[in-house]
Amino acid sequence: METDCPLAHIVTSKPRAILLAILSISCLFAFAGRAQAGATAAPGSSAPYLIIHLDAIPSKLFFEEYDAGQLPNIKAAFEDGKIVRHAVSPFFPGTEMLYPRLKNGLDVEAQMPITWEMYDRESGETTSHIQTILKLFSYLPRYSLTQIIHSVPGMDLLAGCALLNTPRMLDEYSIVEFFWFITDAYGHVFGEESQKESIVILDDFFGLLLRQLGSKPVNLVLYADHGMSMFERDYDAEAAMSEIAGDNVEFLYYPNLHLRDPSLAQATAERLAARDELDFAFYRADESLIVGVHKNGRVMFRSEGGSISYSCNGPDPFGYF
Repeated sequence: METDCPLAHIVTSKPRAILLAILSISCLFAFAGRAQAGATAAPGSSAPYLIIHLDAIPSKLFFEEYDAGQLPNIKAAFEDGKIVRHAVSPFFPGTEMLYPRLKNGLDVEAQMPITWEMYDRESGETTSHIQTILKLFSYLPRYSLTQIIHSVPGMDLLAGCALLNTPRMLDEYSIVEFFWFITDAYGHVFGEESQKESIVILDDFFGLLLRQLGSKPVNLVLYADHGMSMFERDYDAEAAMSEIAGDNVEFLYYPNLHLRDPSLAQATAERLAARDELDFAFYRADESLIVGVHKNGRVMFRSEGGSISYSCNGPDPFGYF
C-alpha cells in the first residue's frame, strides 16, 4: 500500500501501554534508534520514501483486521492511496528468496538463495541454514541490522520505539526502510492470533509516527513480502520424502529433494503425490519441462522461447482452463 503523508486523523488504541514502554526502555531507545531504518543517500529534493516491510502476513489476515477497523491509523493513512490487496510473486514464498531479489532488482534465476539449505549438484557443495541466514543479513541495510533483535517474540514495543526514530532518518535520506520482522516468528511459534496482536501494536506506533511527521511530506509504502499458511494438523513432509526416496537421497531439505539417481524422479514423484503429507510433487522431466504430479492427474509447465506454457492431464487444479 502506498500513500502520501501528512495525515490529520490519527488514532492510538493503547496510548498508556506505549508511553510506559517508551519510558521504561528510553536508554536503549536512544542507542538502538538510529540503527533501525535502512536507507540510501538522498539524490534530490523530492519527498522521501518510508518503506515498512511487514514480514509473513497473508493478505487475508491483514485485510480482515483492516476492514474490521482494527488498524485505524494504517487505514486512515492509506484509504485515499494505492492499495493492492493481492499479488502473485514469481519467487518462492520465503524471506530468504524474496528479499535479496527485491533489494537487488534481480529475477528468480539469480545466483541467490532458493531456500534455507541448498545443494549444488555440479559441485557437490551444500549451503547450511546458518550460511544462508548470514548471507541474508548481508543484504539488509546496515542501519537495519539491529532490527534482527526485534524478530524475537515479545519485542514488539522495542520495534515500535525504533519506528519512531525514522523521521530523523528521512531528513538525511531519500529512502528509509523499516522492518517489522516479529510477525514471522509469531506465526511460526504461536499462530495467527499473535500475528494479529502484533499488527495492532504496529498500528498504534504508526499513529504516533504520523504525529511525529506532522506536515512533513513523505511517501509511505507498507508491504508484506510473503504470507503464511496455518494448519490444524501438522505434516512432516521431509519424513515422507525421506521414507519414499530411501537410499536414493542425495540431499533433502523441504521442499527440495535431490536424488542420487535422477532417472527415478518420476517414480519418486508419483509415490510422494500419493501421500497425505504432500499435495504436489514436481520433477524436471527435461531441460524445458517441469511436471507436477497430484492425486488426480498431472500438470505440465514448459519453457519455450522465453514464455511458459501450461497444460494438464485430468482436472485443472489451478483453474487456468
